[in-house]
Amino acid sequence: MSAPLVHFLGKAASPPPSSRLSNRLGGKRLYVAGQLSCTASRISFNRYEDFILRHGAARASSAADADIILFDSCAFNQEKEEQSLALIRKCESEARESAKLIVTGCIAGISPARLQEHYRCEYFAPSDEKQLAYLLCIDDAEDQFLELSDPRGRFMGTEGFEGGDWKLQAMARVAGLFHRVDHHVSLRRVPFLKHMLAASQAANPHGYALSISRGCLGHCSFCVIPMAKGSTTSLPLGLITDHVRTVVARGTRRIVLTSEDIGAYGKDVGVEFPDLLEKLVRIDGNFTLYLHFYDPRWLRTQERRLIPLLQSGKIAYLQAPLQSGSDRILKLMRRGYLMHHVLPALGRIREQAPGVSLGTQIIAGFPSETEGEHRDTRRVLQSGLFDYAQIFPFSNRPGAAAAALPGHLPAKTVRRRARELGRAWRRSQYGLP
Repeated sequence: MSAPLVHFLGKAASPPPSSRLSNRLGGKRLYVAGQLSCTASRISFNRYEDFILRHGAARASSAADADIILFDSCAFNQEKEEQSLALIRKCESEARESAKLIVTGCIAGISPARLQEHYRCEYFAPSDEKQLAYLLCIDDAEDQFLELSDPRGRFMGTEGFEGGDWKLQAMARVAGLFHRVDHHVSLRRVPFLKHMLAASQAANPHGYALSISRGCLGHCSFCVIPMAKGSTTSLPLGLITDHVRTVVARGTRRIVLTSEDIGAYGKDVGVEFPDLLEKLVRIDGNFTLYLHFYDPRWLRTQERRLIPLLQSGKIAYLQAPLQSGSDRILKLMRRGYLMHHVLPALGRIREQAPGVSLGTQIIAGFPSETEGEHRDTRRVLQSGLFDYAQIFPFSNRPGAAAAALPGHLPAKTVRRRARELGRAWRRSQYGLP
């Protein structure tokens, strides 16, 4: 038997019989597999897994032994989609003919035709998660456990991750190791490690990740994730506050707030992201918040309220994915801001809240990007504004608006620019080669 695919079982214990909703799936065995996807998707996937277990299923050790196979797919870019499809095919080849293979994640929302045409699986998009109950023949009255209003996070350790993208797996394991050491011997006095630990909280086995909303209000030309997850749908403010208060009382000290765009939180229910932060920083207890995927566009309206909250001492990390240092490229990306809208605000955060680590994401080699525009981005990374940066080579994603843009650059040029941006940031921050 080949090695199992990516498991998400490391931190989950089988629920006691008294907590099960019913025994509809009693005698069935569940195997979970998929990609090492983003934190928000992993939280949703954990909820689906718990839903099945709470209806009486037990865990299987492999796809060959399972009656139900639940697969979490990733479609962040074309490479991730192809990797996911290859792993689905592997699952099918190992599974019994009678097994039910259910695929969720972004491929189910973005490329359902590929699943229909080439695979024998059933599937549901993240924006239509109640289909899981239908596919398992569970009554509507019993599908409330899947409600978005149940914000059940999960400890996000790296145990059990096998297969998938070996680079991401290696990064997660290294980050997890550092967090284990930091739990016993503080490494945060070292600036480099302080920022790395802040940026990698999703791999902290002692941390807790909570998805506060699902979906996105943006229309970025390089992204198709809204096709899978729809517009922003937020959890109730009071529900999140009560949940964080509960996990802090249980001893949790590191809490990651995540979403496709946490800055859009509350837009659908008449509140703003700072409204939520104001409630959270007032909670008694020794805990720290880490804010992932805050679109810089919201700084234009939220900066005045955000900076005092960042000064509270309860927030250690803010990730603001800038994506480019060129105004023309930002327009082509449909980011909704220009450099003069966000760079001064980020500079004020750096000056007025120096205890908060700032992270960003950059896409190198976007279609028609000139060498001069590439240098503009490099200068931003060399400015010392960001403590942590992730550099992604542009990946042509069929279905995204950017796929139709003229001026796609040779892959060799894109990779070179990504390497140059990475070196520029490292040299600026740490004097590394």
